[in-house]
Amino acid sequence: MTVEKQKIISKIIRPATCLIFYLDKGWLSIQVFFIRQARLMKREKRLFPVVSTAPEEMTSFILQFYNRKNNVLPREVLVPNGLDKQVLSDILGIPVRTPQRGQKKDLLDMAQKNARIVLEEKFRLLELDERKTTGAMQEITDALGIPAGHKIEAFDHSHIQGADLVSAMVVFTDGQPNKKLYRKYKLRTVDHADEAASTREVIRRRYTRLLKEHAALPDLILMDGGEIQLEAAKDVLENELGIATPVAAMVKNDHHKTADLLASAGDQHLHLDPKSQGFYFITTDSR
Repeated sequence: MTVEKQKIISKIIRPATCLIFYLDKGWLSIQVFFIRQARLMKREKRLFPVVSTAPEEMTSFILQFYNRKNNVLPREVLVPNGLDKQVLSDILGIPVRTPQRGQKKDLLDMAQKNARIVLEEKFRLLELDERKTTGAMQEITDALGIPAGHKIEAFDHSHIQGADLVSAMVVFTDGQPNKKLYRKYKLRTVDHADEAASTREVIRRRYTRLLKEHAALPDLILMDGGEIQLEAAKDVLENELGIATPVAAMVKNDHHKTADLLASAGDQHLHLDPKSQGFYFITTDSR
């Protein structure tokens, strides 16, 4: 920690948590500072695409963040302007404030600067890597043995301590993120971490709607999981909805990092070339 940072929080005695966000190009960058005994004890960051409005996403994040099991509440929470502090305070049972001056205001400013820097770095890397995804779609469809296409929809389930289940859908056109088409689904029929049930619900909801709207289907659907998600997605698409869109699973290695593709349960992994654009795509952009 720099001398300047230490000086900012040197007189903040009460345990506090600072949560700040920075929004740009449809992405939300969140910084969480944990202040204990006048020291910055820990810092967390989050990056994700915005589906609703930034204040709504931030409010939802804060409530889920403090709903985690065994999470200890601070004496107060510091947030930026634009959030309904009274609602947050009533739910959390602790003061939620937006400081206008002094060291706490300086702390918010520092956190927002960090949030901006993190998001700008992400965009910089995406721009530098854009050329690497140009042929990714072709390589992936060739590896799967399916016709060449342009549009991929990829799904990833998440939860906090087994609750607050959400499935995010990201969309890629010719290997590039299409953020306007991103969607977030709060699961309605699943109340615990269940990969198969979560997959069935989100696939059913997404593609039932596309069929009703006579909208174009993607050329490929990717599930960020193994055989369980793959089979659940195929079952709903083929047996319930009559959709023949190819589905593949992004499988993880022993380090829990996406490392390959799986076309069907029981099959061998495709063993994509680690130096290929297709491998780069599934291990970075589509997660």
